Amino acid sequence: MPKSEENLTVLTIQVDRLNADGLQSWIYERCGMAAVQLGKPSSDRAFLEVYFEDEVEARLLGSALEEGQGLPVAYRNCPTEDWTTFWQHHFKPQAIGQRIWVCPVWEEASPPTDEYITLKVNPGLSFGTGDHFTTRFCLDVLDGICVGQAPTRILDAGSGSAIIGIAAALLGCSEVLGVEIDPVAVTHARENIGLNNVANQVRVEEFDLTERWVEGTYPVVFANLFSHLLVDLAPQLMRTAEETLVITGIRSIEADMVGDSFAQLGAKEIRRDADHEWCGMVLDVREG
Repeated sequence: MPKSEENLTVLTIQVDRLNADGLQSWIYERCGMAAVQLGKPSSDRAFLEVYFEDEVEARLLGSALEEGQGLPVAYRNCPTEDWTTFWQHHFKPQAIGQRIWVCPVWEEASPPTDEYITLKVNPGLSFGTGDHFTTRFCLDVLDGICVGQAPTRILDAGSGSAIIGIAAALLGCSEVLGVEIDPVAVTHARENIGLNNVANQVRVEEFDLTERWVEGTYPVVFANLFSHLLVDLAPQLMRTAEETLVITGIRSIEADMVGDSFAQLGAKEIRRDADHEWCGMVLDVREG
């Protein structure tokens, strides 16, 4: 079935609340799609919604969940304007770090002070609005890294909406490469790059890091992936980062395992932050 420019197919999955975060991660690892979690905090049930441009892809994932994991699923059509309305209700301007003001494209809210750079985001179907811990962690670290003189080049592995790359450019970085496996996210990332007028500094490519690797090295590398993938790609990430490697997308319960994997390769952990579910680390990868 061809993709529709007018409607999306929404896959809704009912799940125990305690298992919802894990299923979100599983969905993102399997198909690169960010599931939205809905439900009342007092309820022991939650609903995950995944938005697809292709109905066939929605039903393939739904069948895998229904038949393989016994989870109730449902499908509905969603006009694209309804998706926009959803984000307008849930995504509000926010300050991150000391200088980054993330603002949805439909808002005109001013940042707290003139020292802030304004980063416009239209989330579309991609991952990365600043609401999730992993994105906030990366932005906060980036803000600190760019104090004084921003690094000339940055690699952003698992770039999602390109929010990290755009922020880096606005903070003074002259060249950012983002790589992302999800073609829908790549499309929306490029739109966000255009919204912020940083196309001369930031580019995003559709890229499967398990199949091939990027060329060259970068002073700073961000990798917002998942724990097992970070461990699998640790040697390549260590070779690519010249000075600083920022890793996140790590389950808090897996943080020590991931950190040890990089330490064995010579990385020095200089910062670790976490919430109840997710963790991020900053590693010094310089020899000696």
